[in-house]
Amino acid sequence: MATPTPLTHAPILSLAKATFDDIPEITALWYTCFSSPLFDKLFPPTPAVYAWWNAANGDDLLHKPSQVYLKVSDVSTEGKGRIVGYGKWGFWEGGEERMLEDRMPAWAGESDGGLCDRFFGALAEERRRNLGSPPRGHAYLDMLCTLPEYRKLGVARLLMEWGCERADAQGKEAYVDASDAGKAVYMKFGFEQQKPLVLELDGQWITCTSFVRPAKTQLN
Repeated sequence: MATPTPLTHAPILSLAKATFDDIPEITALWYTCFSSPLFDKLFPPTPAVYAWWNAANGDDLLHKPSQVYLKVSDVSTEGKGRIVGYGKWGFWEGGEERMLEDRMPAWAGESDGGLCDRFFGALAEERRRNLGSPPRGHAYLDMLCTLPEYRKLGVARLLMEWGCERADAQGKEAYVDASDAGKAVYMKFGFEQQKPLVLELDGQWITCTSFVRPAKTQLN
């Protein structure tokens, strides 16, 4: 990824729930954050796959109350209200096997479906390993994205605080499967690193690390 251009203004960050009209901007932000040779095979940056993401996120936002989309916007004069970060939190009651296999709709025609099955299937197994089979109730941080030029300015903190506070209010553990790139943020919010998962996908080795944040009742 190219070095981001430093901001020349002081951003004013505002947290809110995303709306259906925000979905295309959120999809574009996802591609900015997750561009890599592997993800380009899972979700090629084509108009058809962009449309798939828009449809998948739009369906979740409109029809799945347990899935919450958040956005952080720069509402300064220079920022013009653009979305500079987003997060997706899912709040699961437990015992729902479908939440692992139905996290995504049928893969887009231009995606490598077999590779998608292997990758997301492995993440599902990790969630079972860490949270039980079927998994007990928890708050799942499904996505966390920040524009490169807005990193280390508090965007991720706003998104994390919102989800962790609600997990605590519900007495739930919080869970995220991620890379080590976000380790410092997760650890700051009380997440505990689990055993890394090492996968061979399409001739390359990748490491995914899960983090679990104990429920508030377990912290007392």
